[in-house]
Amino acid sequence: MIANHNVVLVRIGRMGTGPATSAAEHCYSSFPNIRLALVVGVWGGIPFVKGESQEILLGDVVISDSLVHYDYARQLPNGQFIQKDSAYKPKSEVASFLAMLKTRRGSKSLSDSMEGHLGKLQKKLGCSSAYPGILEDRLFESSYRHKHHMPAECSICNGNNNGGASVCEKALLSTCEDLSCDSGKLITRSRQTENAISSSYLPVVHFGPVGSGTKS
Repeated sequence: MIANHNVVLVRIGRMGTGPATSAAEHCYSSFPNIRLALVVGVWGGIPFVKGESQEILLGDVVISDSLVHYDYARQLPNGQFIQKDSAYKPKSEVASFLAMLKTRRGSKSLSDSMEGHLGKLQKKLGCSSAYPGILEDRLFESSYRHKHHMPAECSICNGNNNGGASVCEKALLSTCEDLSCDSGKLITRSRQTENAISSSYLPVVHFGPVGSGTKS
């Protein structure tokens, strides 16, 4: 029971649409009266919404108001993304609830509730549930690769300064300090500098489309 609602929690052991579909089918066959399904987890997201008017930082929450299956899209050599499939919209009951959350009153209520629950988690779990700080939330220019930058360090990453895609496995598991990434390539975000973010930073809730697919 969560807030007087019967809730079924399902942990999917592997990533991908196959395991997710299988889990959903088994869940529905075992609990046919389920009215609402929520997919919750850690996602990769774009750093800016609507140009640069909205910034998304590490730890922010994204609630989808539509779903785009990007496996059916086409990406051109110039990076342009052409969507072939239409966005899936939630049913009217869910859409009405989302519309309420987007209002000023609903947004404040959601933020206040999130702050209360997050505070309880941080008291119970300590620093493991706290914002890791600005040094762990760094955004580099999209053309700058996370790789070995010294030519003698790696034959795979070597010669990759012109935007090539070759990056060795070791580099993917290494920190920016280990790879001597250039801090001059960092993009400054106003929410970090203006708010002097600390470990007590409260995440921001964003609403918008979410992409789903098997391509990374």
